[in-house]
Amino acid sequence: MTKAMARGNIPQAQNVELINVKEFENGYISSDGSVKAKFATFNSDHHRWYINPSCFAGLLGAMLELNADYLGFNGFITHDAKSVESKSHINGIAGDLRYISEKRNGEPMLLSYSTFDFDKQEKFNTALYKFGWARTSLMYSEYLTYKKQSNTLLKYTKHMKKDPPNGYRYHHHLHICGFDFNLIINVQD
Repeated sequence: MTKAMARGNIPQAQNVELINVKEFENGYISSDGSVKAKFATFNSDHHRWYINPSCFAGLLGAMLELNADYLGFNGFITHDAKSVESKSHINGIAGDLRYISEKRNGEPMLLSYSTFDFDKQEKFNTALYKFGWARTSLMYSEYLTYKKQSNTLLKYTKHMKKDPPNGYRYHHHLHICGFDFNLIINVQD
């Protein structure tokens, strides 16, 4: 538990619960090996390993749906709920993942690379939606050319690009956001 933050890392009166994703570093694999979920890489110079528990449940659901052990985790927020290098990473409800490579190793991946796996990324985006993401707002990506079709967008995303100064790009990572907390059912024993 830590103080919730507003944009600009302004402390709020209420607290927010966070989970350290690095505690999941070994991932999960079922005893027969048929179900798995793991991040292949953790990539954050600012230790943005923390995420809201409900959002993490939705992310894990999407990963388990596809047996994903190949994602590159770029980060959500720091242990004290601060966003670093992003204005939209607030209280662990938005974060960044690398795009999926055909090599399935969490490597840096641009939408323009020949090894970008468009079909697998589309399936993952659909799984994210199934488990609550992109429901209240679309995730962020950029237009790409796919099968000679320019201005193609990945499912459940919107084009986000602004030139400098104060620009931002999403050609090298998927910004997941728009989680619908109304889909969470807390079960008490």
